[in-house]
Amino acid sequence: MKKSIGKHLIQIFFFLLPLWVLMLYASLFPMNYMEIEYPAWVQQLDFAKKGTAYDILIIGDSRSKAGLIPDELSPHTYNMSVGGATSIEMFYTLTKYLENHQAPSYAFLIFAPKHVTEIDNWNQTLLYNYLDFKELAQVYYHAARFHDPTVCSGFYVKDYFFYKTRFPTRYLLFMHNAGFIGNRRANMEKYKELNESRGHMLYGTDPGNDLFNYEVSYKSFQKSPLVDYYYHKLLDLCMEHQIEVIVEQAPMNAGSYDFLTPSYYDGYVHYMKSIQEEYPSITLNPYVPRYDNEFFGDTNHLNLKGATKFSHELRNKYPSIFLSPEQSGQAHVSSPSPHS
Repeated sequence: MKKSIGKHLIQIFFFLLPLWVLMLYASLFPMNYMEIEYPAWVQQLDFAKKGTAYDILIIGDSRSKAGLIPDELSPHTYNMSVGGATSIEMFYTLTKYLENHQAPSYAFLIFAPKHVTEIDNWNQTLLYNYLDFKELAQVYYHAARFHDPTVCSGFYVKDYFFYKTRFPTRYLLFMHNAGFIGNRRANMEKYKELNESRGHMLYGTDPGNDLFNYEVSYKSFQKSPLVDYYYHKLLDLCMEHQIEVIVEQAPMNAGSYDFLTPSYYDGYVHYMKSIQEEYPSITLNPYVPRYDNEFFGDTNHLNLKGATKFSHELRNKYPSIFLSPEQSGQAHVSSPSPHS
């Protein structure tokens, strides 16, 4: 009997061995096989844990990551935005940063209106293991309270387990597509570029784009309760650490801006103004800038020309933050215009 049990255990071990090897490889060498978005997330996480401290942080999603160039703003600025992130990911990112660094003096919060309305990249957050066990448990708890349709969709407990254990059903396709090691060089180069650019990253490189962005499809504005909850937590975290908050808006291309549903845009502006009322000490611009199509590299993101323009405008709008006293006296400040 004992010999039979031992034989079966050995058979089970060798049957499961390939599975364990794949899980171990997926956990130890993600830069070898993950797609090009991955190094942007992991580089940001590394920066929050052990990077240099900066006095000015830009916090947001891909529109702010593409749209604001630290080299065009000041030597003391770092773009801590993460593509596809909402206030959920950025709350935990800033929390990690503050655990390992002195608090910055200023934080610029810039999220696309879409990322106030819905969570559209949650699977990416799970895939990249951006949040640890405790953080994920907290998100799932609050998502259940708010009955969030994205975070709590399907068998989310199973997803939690599969992603955290790097189960092959979630990662094998990426390994296969990359030939297991085929993406390492490109990912390492992207990681290095992000370190050198202080977090800035372009997403689109077209010389212009007039196609519709995400927001054009919305007929009315409805905030995501879970995102709203974490937006308040993010603001509260800044208040707790005496960080001066400036909420700004990333530009939209004219081809999208001119076709926004008025009820959607007005609802978003009203939401932003309600945030200002709750936090009177922050500086907040609720109005989305309209840029000519030539400044966009794709439907949602500024190209280099557009990012340079937006960076210069923001720098000149807040000269006391970005510029030296001598430069501040020469800056021209322009005011945003409401959507008509």
